[in-house]
Formats: sequence, C-alpha cells, structure tokens
Amino acid sequence: MKRFLKALLRQIDESDLLALAAEMAFGLLLALFPGMLISVSLLGLVQNAYNVQYITGLLSAFLPADIYASLGPALKSLASSGRERSILTITMVTGFLSIASVFLTVIKAQEKIHAAPPTSFVKRAGRSLIITVVIMSALLVVVNAIFYYIMAQYHIVSRFQLWALSPYILKARFVLAFGIMFFATILIYRYSAPLSRSRFYRGFRLHWKGAAFLALSWILLSVSFGLIVRYQTPSGSLRDAYSYVGRMSAMMLYLYVSSFLFLVGAAINQIDASPISDEGPQPEASPDPEHEETEYTDDPPSR
Repeated sequence: MKRFLKALLRQIDESDLLALAAEMAFGLLLALFPGMLISVSLLGLVQNAYNVQYITGLLSAFLPADIYASLGPALKSLASSGRERSILTITMVTGFLSIASVFLTVIKAQEKIHAAPPTSFVKRAGRSLIITVVIMSALLVVVNAIFYYIMAQYHIVSRFQLWALSPYILKARFVLAFGIMFFATILIYRYSAPLSRSRFYRGFRLHWKGAAFLALSWILLSVSFGLIVRYQTPSGSLRDAYSYVGRMSAMMLYLYVSSFLFLVGAAINQIDASPISDEGPQPEASPDPEHEETEYTDDPPSR
C-alpha cells in the first residue's frame, strides 16, 4: 500500500495532474451551459416538458446546494421549452463541440499518464467527438431508465401504501449516483485510453478500480462540499455579495476538485496495470524491430 501511494504521488507529479485538472475544469466551466442545453434538448426528444423538469430537478438530490443554486434556474428555464427547442441549431452544435473539447483534454491527460507517444490534434479531435457521442447516448439511455425506475417505485409505494419505505427510497439516490458515475467514468476511461496501449483500449476490466474510486470520492465530495461552503458563508451585509461571487468560486473549486479526482482515477488504473518499482510505474515496452536480437551461428550464410 505504501509503495502504491508513493507511485501515485510520483505519477501525479510527473504527469502534472494538478495543471491538467485546472485545464479540464476550465473547459468544463465553459461547456457548462452549452452542455446543459444539449442535455435538456436530448431529453426533450423522448420526454415531455414536465418529465424533463422532474429529471433535471433530481440533480438537487445529488449536487451540493450552492452548486445547484447556480444551475437550477437555467435548467428549469431550458426544461420548460421541452420539444419546442430544435436540436439542429448553432447553439446545439456549439454545446456539442464544447463538450468534445473537454474530452480533448482528457485524451491528452491519458497520454501523459500512460507515457504514450502524443497523437496529432486531428486524431484527438476525432476521438473526442466519438467519445462525446458515445457518452451522451449512453447517459441518455441510463437517465431515462432511472426515471422510469423511480416512477415505478413511487407507483408501488402509493398503490400498496408502503410509505414507511420512503426514507429508504430517498437514501437510494447515493446508489444511483454511484451507478451513474461509475458507468460514465468507465466508458470515458476506456475510450480515452491511448490507442498505442492496446490492452488498455480493449476492455473495461482494467478501468473499474479508477471508476470506483472516482464514483465514491465524488459522492463524498458532493456531501462534504455543501458543509464546507455553508460554514464559510459570511453573515450580515457580506452575504449578498457572497451569493454572487462565492457561488461562482464554489463552482470553479468543485469542478477543479472533480477533475483532479478523475485524473487520479486514471492514474490508479495505470499503476494497477503496471509493475510498481522504486522508480515508479513503468510504461509498457513497445516492440522495436530495429533492436531485435539476432541469433548468430557458426554456419556460413547461404547463397
């Protein structure tokens, strides 16, 4: 365990994960509103306006209060439009490209973490667009499945008068949050892994530890973050000023810590799949035909 922690700290330092997390958080901040727009619009294709408002309202059970207070009004305004908002608009295309730019940073970070040779910008951009389509399609299916699951739960509780189970149903939101984060993260880890590291790209088996770490740490962050912000909120005349400046600062800090935890999860996957030595996790050796050993014999060469 001690060697693993030392290797993880060395990986954080050598891969410059703190700086990459800042770049990723800034991209998330820029893509926040366009991302909400395209997400709500995609939900509006398969749900009516009331159901979209209900689904977006479920975020208040997972996000810290100060974070949701900044996003809630925008989400409600977008959700109220329902199917009236066309998906083929310039804003939708901008939102899609904004989300893809975040995955562009993720791919670059994965190349540094796995010590893989950097790829060209065109290849990164193409992969980021593919990852965006895969992730958003998968999350659209998962979110709708969870919505119908919750509706079925409430129908059973109201039909059979099982109101005593309501507190346990509310606590189940942490299980849902873990499942969604684990599912989305393992997809991102899998498809953003360097193509030169073929065994990382082949399956999901090598990515579940990092995905589980991020899902658990993100839940702990969301639970504790609200308490930290609450005790740091000033009283008196400074409260109004804090409501504007503090919420934006809290949003940036929340995105930065979440991005850093995501990159740490990727580093955990790399260390777990590589031998740990005192010099740190070693990258996979790629075959070099120019340095292959030649077997020499006493027989003369045939003509």
